[in-house]
Amino acid sequence: MIIDLAGTGEIKEIFAYISIDKHKKSGICGGITQLGLTALVANTKKGILKFEEMAQKLQFESEEGTNIYLIRYELAEIITSINKKNEG
Repeated sequence: MIIDLAGTGEIKEIFAYISIDKHKKSGICGGITQLGLTALVANTKKGILKFEEMAQKLQFESEEGTNIYLIRYELAEIITSINKKNEG
């Protein structure tokens, strides 16, 4: 279970663009957006499709033998929570 940012419910799946190179090394894709460096990750299919053009550009610029995939993670658990300390 993953709690959404507003704390109002659960996110049951996460979508991400990942790359896997010819040496079988993998990672989550990222790119520069108005917010700076941004991981190509979203909690809805509609949301991740906003990054499709960026993922296509990454594929075009990748070295030979590197593939980019859109994947969906369904099983997750909260490992730890990092909360802002209440000063007051």
